[in-house]
Amino acid sequence: MCIYLEFVKMIRQRGGSWQVDVVVDGKRVRKSVSSYAKARTLELFLTGNNTDRIPSRNRKSNLYQEMPKIQKAGCTPTMNDMLELTWLRSWRHAKTGLELKRRAQSALVEMGWLDLGPEVITTRLFFHLSDFYLQKGNSCATINRKTVSITKLLGTTVDEGLIPFKPAVRLFPENNARTRFVTRMEEEALLYWLRELSFDGAWHLTRFLVDTGCRFGEAMALRPHSINRKKKSVLFENTKNSMPRKIPLTERALESALKWGELDYQRFYKQFVLARERAGLGVDVTPHTLRHTCASRLAQSGVSMAIIKAWLGHKSMRMTDRYTHLNDSSLRVARDALDEFDD
Repeated sequence: MCIYLEFVKMIRQRGGSWQVDVVVDGKRVRKSVSSYAKARTLELFLTGNNTDRIPSRNRKSNLYQEMPKIQKAGCTPTMNDMLELTWLRSWRHAKTGLELKRRAQSALVEMGWLDLGPEVITTRLFFHLSDFYLQKGNSCATINRKTVSITKLLGTTVDEGLIPFKPAVRLFPENNARTRFVTRMEEEALLYWLRELSFDGAWHLTRFLVDTGCRFGEAMALRPHSINRKKKSVLFENTKNSMPRKIPLTERALESALKWGELDYQRFYKQFVLARERAGLGVDVTPHTLRHTCASRLAQSGVSMAIIKAWLGHKSMRMTDRYTHLNDSSLRVARDALDEFDD
């Protein structure tokens, strides 16, 4: 015996909320939620699947009735709705998902796009976005990340059938030669002020980040079993690219490991900025600069790019190549080889 389902799907705006109006097997269900993304998720849940082809009671079982993904009559989804829908579908379970959502949300708020319909986001508006952040002093890489985060939301909009395609965008070439790192004297001043301001946890964490080159999130994910004090090593298991890596620790890093306590990124960043200002360092020195500092010191010491790649946990050599100009040891070998021919 074949069971047929017949239902009508509808999402509409009701005041400050979104209403899902669904008829399943002759029973009408109406529920209101706070956002379009929640309405879409509820609609899929109530209808029992995520398909768009539904058997019709009035037709043979091998025939299907096309159902539209979204009934646009009576509702005008905004970029904020697309943000929530992208979060639910793509970012919620990603390790960096919260960071991606915050980046997109920040750009939408600063550009005034949060309540705009996706159909009005054009190539011209993306040029305005680039101009805005260039004037704010953002790097090309930062602007690219913001641009890509918005195009991700528009990709969700295309999937929903609200727009036919994403607008063309321009990404800036990223100049890796300008990677900022702190000198020994700058590091000394930064650490001095962290201690002077009684930011002991941030002091320990800064030393650890400089000597390991790990990301903030990787350090926060460490547990006592991650540190092998006998072999003086650390195992990073929760990494950005999901590839665990183990590296040896300097005496300083071993001493400071896990001594930062319950320190979240916001508190660490505020303390870092206060110490940075007292030390007279520029705004281009950020917590992530400590990772670049570690890599730069390895390169300046003649460590091969392959080893630096493994140390930092880069997925591709392209990320490591930004430090190549700091390592001229192989070029000196080439020069010495030529000198032998000149003798």
